[in-house]
Amino acid sequence: MLIKSPSGDIGGLRFDQTTVFERASLNPRPAAPARITPPELNNGDLICARASEEQESVVMAASQVLVASRAEIEGQQKAPHPVVKVRRVG
Repeated sequence: MLIKSPSGDIGGLRFDQTTVFERASLNPRPAAPARITPPELNNGDLICARASEEQESVVMAASQVLVASRAEIEGQQKAPHPVVKVRRVG
């Protein structure tokens, strides 16, 4: 899987049948991340991977991958946020 780091670098992330993929919840529910399969990932999803770097390679081996859905992130950004009123005391 090709990945792009926050700095814009392109690298590889290798995974196998032992790699755990979990969907990150952007809400307080569910408390525990839900397990997903690699085909459930979409272009633009954000991932956080626990990985080990291969010597002299841009490919890393992932043992755990937490996935935040791009669509859910965009939905959260568009959702109205509660207004907090601040009162000055004194």
